[in-house]
Amino acid sequence: MSMDLDELVFDLDMALTMPEPDETCVVVNNSSSHRKETLMDVSITQIVGEMATVEAVDDVCTVCMQCFESSRTVGAKQVACGHVFHSHCLINWLSLHNSCPLCRFQVTLRS
Repeated sequence: MSMDLDELVFDLDMALTMPEPDETCVVVNNSSSHRKETLMDVSITQIVGEMATVEAVDDVCTVCMQCFESSRTVGAKQVACGHVFHSHCLINWLSLHNSCPLCRFQVTLRS
């Protein structure tokens, strides 16, 4: 019985430490072949640049936990779900994930 318990613990440990499937991949159909395209292939800076710029005085960026400064509100970008982050924080986040850092709303690629 001890052996079975050890195997279960090992299996659970493996399941908890296995990396998540890459959710940033999108299959793009080319005329000659299929290829994977990630958010990195599309300029993340361009995606963030196209997001609405808003005034976020007295708010806090939940990525870096720093307040938005009135002189730097130009860097406050609003995701489609309505949450606001520093543009550089959002760029860093989107280089690893394809969702809002706060609510996980999926950031879509526009063609």
